[in-house]
Amino acid sequence: MTKMPFSNRLDNIALPAGLKLPQFNLFDGNGDPLKHLKGFIAHMTITSNNPDVYAKAFPNNLTGKALDWYMKLPLKSLDSYEETADTFVSKFGTAIQSIQDERILMDIRQNINEPLSSYYKRYSDLLLSIPAVNDKVAYMAFFNGLAYGKHKKALLVKMPLLKDALTKEVEQHIELKDLRKSLAEVLISKRRYSGKTEQGCHGSFQFGREYSGT
Repeated sequence: MTKMPFSNRLDNIALPAGLKLPQFNLFDGNGDPLKHLKGFIAHMTITSNNPDVYAKAFPNNLTGKALDWYMKLPLKSLDSYEETADTFVSKFGTAIQSIQDERILMDIRQNINEPLSSYYKRYSDLLLSIPAVNDKVAYMAFFNGLAYGKHKKALLVKMPLLKDALTKEVEQHIELKDLRKSLAEVLISKRRYSGKTEQGCHGSFQFGREYSGT
């Protein structure tokens, strides 16, 4: 029999007969855990106002890696719904920060009459300040922030290829001699810092396999 991480007190709490568990999307480890908790409580309060019941029923709203994580929690480590919710958010709350970071990056814009070199410098500084952004989001943020003109047109022509357009075009159009780093090099340096591999980069901008369609 699979053992749950309930304390002895919680283990002795019986779920009410005929309890209807929430009927909504199970949490698989992706998405906003706070939003999921709100949905869980909203459904549970229809049939019970006992937080201990919420704690006992909580694993039934998990699936995939989230359920795997829950089942591996230390035995007797959870004694209340509050502890359960706090532990859950501590584990999966990083997804919230990742979403917020991506939104910040996607909001950057090249100002009117701002040189490409200046926009690129602001963009790369912001990118390096964010702990983890995937290559696809990084590329799209840079491209979307460009003011429409010859530089954006040049990238737009290359975009369907989804390969080394960015590095090539940035190097062609940014004329300042002291601007050494292309976006690809910034992404590579982030991978080195975070311990990630650089497979598939080789000096040119490429998306990861999960985005390339190859």
